[in-house]
Amino acid sequence: MVNVTGTVEGIIYRNDETGYTVFVLSANDNFETVVGTFPLIREGDFITVFGLYTEHEVYGTQFKAASYEMATPKSLDEIEAYLSSGIIKGIGPKTARDIVDYFGEQSLEIIEKTPEKLCLVQGIGAKKVQTIRESYMEIADARRAVMFLQKYGVGAKTALKIFTYYGEHTVEKIQTNPYRLVSDIEGIGFLTADKMAGEMGVEKHSKYRINACIIHCLYEAGNEGHTYLPENVLVSRVATLLDIEEKFIKEQLLPMASEHTVIMRDIEGVRSVYHPNFFFAEAFVAEALISLMDSLKGEKETNINKEIDAYEKDKKITLALNQRQAVISAINNGISIITGGPGTGKTTTLDCILHLFRKRGVDIMLAAPTGRAAKRMANATGEDAKT
Repeated sequence: MVNVTGTVEGIIYRNDETGYTVFVLSANDNFETVVGTFPLIREGDFITVFGLYTEHEVYGTQFKAASYEMATPKSLDEIEAYLSSGIIKGIGPKTARDIVDYFGEQSLEIIEKTPEKLCLVQGIGAKKVQTIRESYMEIADARRAVMFLQKYGVGAKTALKIFTYYGEHTVEKIQTNPYRLVSDIEGIGFLTADKMAGEMGVEKHSKYRINACIIHCLYEAGNEGHTYLPENVLVSRVATLLDIEEKFIKEQLLPMASEHTVIMRDIEGVRSVYHPNFFFAEAFVAEALISLMDSLKGEKETNINKEIDAYEKDKKITLALNQRQAVISAINNGISIITGGPGTGKTTTLDCILHLFRKRGVDIMLAAPTGRAAKRMANATGEDAKT
């Protein structure tokens, strides 16, 4: 692997989604075509690229960069060229020349550390100093954050998203608690954050690590169809994933509950743990079900058995007792849940329910979780069914 240092003369192509860039680099009086992932470079940047020369069948010799870092212009000509590029707001070619004439090789250090001294240069007032300072710091902070994140395998697009969220304090916030990325940034999961944290030297028993893993396991349980986990099941899962003793997980649950990061409830005598999102979703669904159940209070029908008898005679079938009770329940309640394994008669029960609803002039809509299930339901009932 070789490295080349120079100035970005012009950007030929950039994909803003991935950061993939093709640009011309001026280095040692030569012009190099460089390709690679460069999410933040601009024309006028002084950078060092690391990679190899390759031959493209159409575009010829290119420098394929594996990584890069922002370099510091050292000679007076390099510093002036960098400042003249327009990359820093408030500094054009004349101002760049005046700054370099006054401060020489210390010009960039002055802009970064003591920008107020720029007022010593003729033509630069306090307002212009503020513009220069803010522009320089914005560029520096963004690059620092992206370069920091790329060291840990974070892609250009995600790195920019993270910087946009945290701003100038990106590096400090992530170094303090890399697990905050899981809740703050879409697309970053616990395992990614845990890998980063390990490389940063975060302690194995860190409360941030344990708390993030608890949330991760509760979300995974949600993907399995569980709105909560019994405490002992949750603790076991977290301990296995983190490879630590269960006592450390138990120590964090009550503090998390007091901060409402998790919600703990006794369910049938077993202490259980919810993610707040699932807890409130479950409560909302339960409230909606109760409302539906109450919607037909006082309107119960009493002569349904005769109608069911007529349906059986017409279809030349006999419903089982549980099927008959399910039909009566569906007619008399705002909501009814019918369960059973394959071959237990759910489709026949549904057909009878629909038959009685049609007699009552009720509008019918059928829906199923999958297209295949919807098609099967439509074929069985003669009604249109959707997903």
